[in-house]
Amino acid sequence: MKKILPVLILALFLTACQRPAPGGSSSTVIDWVDFVKWDGVEYHRVNDRVLSSTDMLGDKVGEVNFKVDENVTNPSYQTKNGDAAFLHKGTNLYQVKGNPSWIAVKDPNEVNDYRLYQASGDEEKNDFKKIEETEIDRIEVYHGQQPPIKVTTHSDPGSIQKYINLLKKGEPDPGFTPDRTDENKDPEYYELVFYSKENGAYKQSVRFDGKTWFWHQGETETLPKEIEPLFSKA
Repeated sequence: MKKILPVLILALFLTACQRPAPGGSSSTVIDWVDFVKWDGVEYHRVNDRVLSSTDMLGDKVGEVNFKVDENVTNPSYQTKNGDAAFLHKGTNLYQVKGNPSWIAVKDPNEVNDYRLYQASGDEEKNDFKKIEETEIDRIEVYHGQQPPIKVTTHSDPGSIQKYINLLKKGEPDPGFTPDRTDENKDPEYYELVFYSKENGAYKQSVRFDGKTWFWHQGETETLPKEIEPLFSKA
């Protein structure tokens, strides 16, 4: 059992495959989880939360010493403090006030300019049901990803409740296929950021194919057409 357990842990952490290399030989390419390791703890990127304010940014705890992606080809490599999957050497790591299990990293392509990482084992999937149970004081709407561009902000309590109620009316449709009349155009991408008094605001992505608004909540859901004003400039 002592010989098997490390292998199982490694298998959950990364996937390795053989790919042809120049000259016909093969090399091991590792598909890394987006992680950073610090003080003996592995932190994994959180995609459904963002830093609600830079006021929540704490002290610098350290910096990345080594980027493993494209530099490590040994599947048995043991990660070390300061290692990161995709962050470059010298990237600063910051505490998040009130959330000791989080680390923040500067990222201009993220809402509020910081990417969040959470200690492995402490991750919590924050679906819309979790958001429903939270006291939301504003909703921000962003368009695109590189970087996301703010479209509008909704802070009126009546409007917030109205849109949350409409989002709750999403209809499960696992067989839904976005309209691709224009084969060269992907569905429009939006991000909804729900702010509360917590340090990390909730983030949910929504897409629009020109006819239908939809998102993924475990499975694909189509949203009522009445939701459209949520994504328009006030």
